[in-house]
Amino acid sequence: MFDPPAEVAYAAVPMSVVGCSEHRRLAYEAAVKSIVLLKNRNNFLPIGEKAQKILVVGPTAASIEVLLATIMA
Repeated sequence: MFDPPAEVAYAAVPMSVVGCSEHRRLAYEAAVKSIVLLKNRNNFLPIGEKAQKILVVGPTAASIEVLLATIMA
């Protein structure tokens, strides 16, 4: 991301390869296997028992496409 493209071997890989169906399937499989649901055992997390909502923030927090991994760069 910060190096000149000439110094990055992957910079020449076209999106048709990066975003091919096989790679998208593998990315989806990795995402599904890496999902973590948090349990607040022993009140370890700073979340009160009465909390009904949790705020998700960041540049793509409101993007359902990103959250579902359905868009390509």
